[in-house]
Amino acid sequence: MTAFTSPTTSTTTVGLHHYAGLHLDAYRAAQELIGQHPKIAPESRETARHLNLRAFPYQIWYRVLDHAGVVEILAVVHNRRGPTALDERLGPG
Repeated sequence: MTAFTSPTTSTTTVGLHHYAGLHLDAYRAAQELIGQHPKIAPESRETARHLNLRAFPYQIWYRVLDHAGVVEILAVVHNRRGPTALDERLGPG
């Protein structure tokens, strides 16, 4: 971990930067896995699939567009959010 020093940097700020970096690493790893194996997760809502981030309570919701050879990221949602949060982003399902 690289610590940044400035008059306004505190131990908490450095810790948050480290935590954010770990979160981003977990997201990128999941994104790479989805890119290599788009159908790794079963369809959960019509054509939407979700994959849990490792070590963090978030899910990446995505859609595989076979005809275009594209994976579309629809949402990144905290596991504690209810179905209403998904309905707002994905539509009722």
